[in-house]
Amino acid sequence: MLSACESLLMEPSRSDDPVTTFNELWRVFDERYAFFEIKEVDWDSVYLHYRPMVNDQTRNQDLFNICLSMLGTLQDGHVFLRGDSNSPRYPFQPAFDPRTLNRENLKRIYLNNQAEQADGLVYRTFDKVGYIYYESFTQNLSFVALEKVFSDFDFIGVSSIIVDVRGNGGGNPANALRLAERLTGTRREVFRSKVKIGSGSRDFSEEEIHYLDPVGNYQFTGPVMLLTDGQTFSAANFFVALMKSRPQVILSGRPTGGGGGLPAVSELPNGWTFSYSASFITMPDGYVIERGFVPDLVPPLSSALTLLGRDPILEFSINYLRRNYP
Repeated sequence: MLSACESLLMEPSRSDDPVTTFNELWRVFDERYAFFEIKEVDWDSVYLHYRPMVNDQTRNQDLFNICLSMLGTLQDGHVFLRGDSNSPRYPFQPAFDPRTLNRENLKRIYLNNQAEQADGLVYRTFDKVGYIYYESFTQNLSFVALEKVFSDFDFIGVSSIIVDVRGNGGGNPANALRLAERLTGTRREVFRSKVKIGSGSRDFSEEEIHYLDPVGNYQFTGPVMLLTDGQTFSAANFFVALMKSRPQVILSGRPTGGGGGLPAVSELPNGWTFSYSASFITMPDGYVIERGFVPDLVPPLSSALTLLGRDPILEFSINYLRRNYP
């Protein structure tokens, strides 16, 4: 009883000391961040550069900007810092090219009244080419919805499927697994993971091997094309990784934005919060998915066609599948 009371009364107090805050932020990344080698960042040198900028008189806003600049050296879209305001600041954002996707054109011209929706998936067919648009992996995917989509495709007898994850900034990785389970016919190894547990470059947990099994009454095992761009990030990039080891998968568009380390969130002594990439995920062949994926097909882009309401990547990809998988 006394021990429990002492625990309640002796919780660590909040500290607004700028140096303590800075050092703690650097230390947690030093011990828990997974990608220093992948990013080619010498974290000790980063400390030596930024630490002299902080002293006991450093104002909150200045400290925040210094810390944000330090985190920006990692160029990791999963890293944020939330200061005195409620809004997190991301020092790095995946690349964006407006020519790769115009959502308004896509919905107005290619989907509109010709598509159906099941949970977060909007789908239709272009002749024998099935098409799925998934705007965000934050949108839930239920068993019932996936059964509907793939039973509809099975009834029509589609010869190939496009899954469009352009502009998809991620969300719940479980949704990536649920969708990938409908696009495989056999059990296969899909990725390996480990977690950073110490400051040494090789201080990781034991590696775990993960498998994917087909789920449900309907799956599609034919050719699959994934449409990607620089905004295909985090869980969307993870979905690409799940699909890459599958036969007959083609990437079309532009390189994905990466984001292969599941983020963890921690709190600083002054109450600020931050996130960091804690996990190290690789393909079965050892490729680190944080690096992103380069497409097999790179359709030409046209600002003029975009202004006319056209989607060059989608049209190129549909025509490619029509020619090669009639």
